[in-house]
Amino acid sequence: MTQAILFDADGVLVDAGEMHYQAFNQALAVHGWCITRVEHRTIYDNLPTRGKLERLTETKGLPRELHQTILVAKERFIRKTITDYLKPDPTKIELLRELREQGYAIAACSNMLQGALTLMMDQVRLLSHLDVVIGNDLQRPAKPAPNVYLAAAALT
Repeated sequence: MTQAILFDADGVLVDAGEMHYQAFNQALAVHGWCITRVEHRTIYDNLPTRGKLERLTETKGLPRELHQTILVAKERFIRKTITDYLKPDPTKIELLRELREQGYAIAACSNMLQGALTLMMDQVRLLSHLDVVIGNDLQRPAKPAPNVYLAAAALT
């Protein structure tokens, strides 16, 4: 019997691809780096930010000593981009409302950091319909490892 439904937040509950691209590129630009939309879609999309930075270091020579600074900047830019870019989707709100009415526990899981994920879910008006929200900083390693989903299942 299904008791809980665990959603991947990015790309399922929220179409956040452009938002992630913009925030990551803004963080890179501070140091004179950038990636194209094509590169983002074909090489970097679906990687956690640390994975994107490692790939940039391996393939384009991004200095590893910039990783932490870029991570911090990306988090700052992602929070601004969330409020500028994302809008509520009435269809998703209704879906989660109906699932809750049917008695399901509902969780959102993501490679985003917990604070940004919570902000994103609030921005699109889904936070009040969720029982559990788990970001990457609460569970390592990052997806595709199942840790965020296992943690969410244990809490629902």
